[in-house]
Amino acid sequence: MTKLDKSLTNRLQQWLDTPPAERDLKEGATMMLQLNHNRALYNSAMQRPEKFAAKVEYELKKFLKIRLHDMSMAEVVELEQDVMPRVEALINASESIDEPVISTDEEKPEGTVAKGKRADHATLPPEIQALWDDNGRRYHAISILFNELKAMSDLEPCDRFAKLQVLDKTEKAYREALAKYDGFDASATPPAPTPEKPHEESADALSDQPQTGDVDTTNNVAKINAARKNISKFRKRLAELEPDAADRPATVAKIERALKVLFAAGGGISDKTATELKELGVDVEA
Repeated sequence: MTKLDKSLTNRLQQWLDTPPAERDLKEGATMMLQLNHNRALYNSAMQRPEKFAAKVEYELKKFLKIRLHDMSMAEVVELEQDVMPRVEALINASESIDEPVISTDEEKPEGTVAKGKRADHATLPPEIQALWDDNGRRYHAISILFNELKAMSDLEPCDRFAKLQVLDKTEKAYREALAKYDGFDASATPPAPTPEKPHEESADALSDQPQTGDVDTTNNVAKINAARKNISKFRKRLAELEPDAADRPATVAKIERALKVLFAAGGGISDKTATELKELGVDVEA
């Protein structure tokens, strides 16, 4: 593990803890340069510190979050190189066999395919049944996070760190829960009472109801991807428009509509994108 300069981490924390009006913006820009090596951004911040104050704050917050996890930029890249292929393998395997899987890793190079819902599921203890149900929600979150990170591929790994960390933890929890569910020995535990069968009419009525879980997940991912494309397209167009351009309000409105669709489908945007949109006059809370 790369040894971090703790004094720099402390200076970052102190600078960010200082009220904005009292900050030494040039000192902040200098620390930013040490971290992202973006000379052009540094020069702009030094020449017009007030204009770039929010950008400097965003960059320093981003790097502080990583450093507080005792990680270097190289280690963030390594984390991404480990997590993304692992999750992609899980999703691809699940889609191909229509069942959850436990992804491969160095400890289990052969991988483990989930057995699906157990035949004795209804007689298992509630806490074991809950492992299966909770993993359905975890898989949904994994799928959304994975697609969000793919859509953020043009950003630096440090901009994706927060979502990457959540994805890593969620996928590991998913795999651990599935191993416990599949490996539970029901013979060592008294069986739970078998639930009463529903009335025949009720069962028929239920069978007529559409099973929309998978459809909703697919639709949400499609909506997220479409909304991100629209935001990217119209953000570029908006950046090229003059402040008094006639079609500027309509372009802003298109971005805000796309944001509403994105948020409603469970997607999100990075702090960097939010800052840029705000600077362009877009209401990211709309």
